Parts: sequence; C-alpha cells; structure tokens
Amino acid sequence: MILASNTALGSGALNTDGRHLLDASTAVSLANAINLGGDLSIGGTQAIGLGGVINGAGGLIKNGSAALTLSGNNGYAGNTTLNAGTLVLGSNSALGLGNLTTAAGTTLDASTAVVVNNALTTTGNLNIGGSANLTLGATVSGSGGLTKTAPQH
Repeated sequence: MILASNTALGSGALNTDGRHLLDASTAVSLANAINLGGDLSIGGTQAIGLGGVINGAGGLIKNGSAALTLSGNNGYAGNTTLNAGTLVLGSNSALGLGNLTTAAGTTLDASTAVVVNNALTTTGNLNIGGSANLTLGATVSGSGGLTKTAPQH
C-alpha cells in the first residue's frame, strides 16, 4: 500500500495480517490506529510518521533510507527490525513490547526525551541521533557498537 497524503487511510484503523507493505510517495504523518496481525514492512521510500496506537501480535520491519517516526503509546507484541534509515521515537512505549534489532549504518533518534526499556541488539554500528535525550534502559547486545551524533543532549 503506497500512501500519498496524511488522510489516505481516512479515520479508521489499519488492520494487517503480515502480508502488507506500507510506503509513501510523499512524506506522510498518520494518526490511524494500526492492528498488527503479523509483521508490517515499512518501505522507507519517503518519511512516514505513525502517531496512532499500534497493537497486535505482529512487529514492524523498517526498510529504506527515509525516516520512520513512531510516536504512539504502542503495545504491539512483536519485535521491531531497523534494516535501513532512521527510526525516530516519540514516546517511551513507541517500540511496543518487543525487542529492537538494528542493522549496520542505521540511526535511532528521539523527537522528545525518551527512555527505551526494550532490549536492543545491534548487528553493526548503530548511530544514536542527538535530536532529543534518548536513554537506553534495557540490555544492549550484539556485534555492533553505538555512535552518538551531535548535537549533544
């Protein structure tokens, strides 16, 4: 599904079953709730903001170079995988209940002061953006390192 506006989904919830790709032809910010029946892949062609609550058994797979912003108080049970680009967190529960796995060269940032209590596994160097305070409050493991980028918070 390729979105072209902030209102492309109307006001209802988006229900997925694990066979969906969400992408955008222009930068969009959605307020819709999302119910994950399986993993949802995010294309990453253009920046996408997901401000509605994300729940369900599935997880999120972020691909592509554009930023994905998660700002809802989410409760999805699956893991979040950051394969490319930037993941921006806007709440302490933005990552739901699962773990975060990141690929080399990706960036984790925050739009407001955030404490991440999800386990983090790096498979290569992860850049930590400096847009706002970002605290990693759970286990950090894996073969990669962390690099803090400016500005300092």
